[in-house]
Amino acid sequence: MEYYERINNRKPTKPIKTFKTETKKVVKALLITLSLMIVVLVTAFLALVSSSSQKGYKLEQLKIKNEQLKNQNTSLKAKITDASAFSTIKEEDKLSDMQENEQKTFITEEDNRVK
Repeated sequence: MEYYERINNRKPTKPIKTFKTETKKVVKALLITLSLMIVVLVTAFLALVSSSSQKGYKLEQLKIKNEQLKNQNTSLKAKITDASAFSTIKEEDKLSDMQENEQKTFITEEDNRVK
């Protein structure tokens, strides 16, 4: 009877770990790890692509605005040139308000030579 009591009172033994079960556990852990890495890398890639495309769009918008401002600058310069042209001044009778210079001095080539 002692033998049966000893068998019944024993602690349950752990199942034997075979190479096959250990391999399955390792493969499962590797698959989970690789899957998580793929998800993280895809998320990071999409975030970077999205960020760079937004910057590209902003750059294009700024280029368009720059061209518009250049065109506006050119048209404003043309208006300034037209407004300050001699014919415009002559038409506005501002030429008669100007005083005539009494002494006229002309610069010759001799004046420009280095001595």
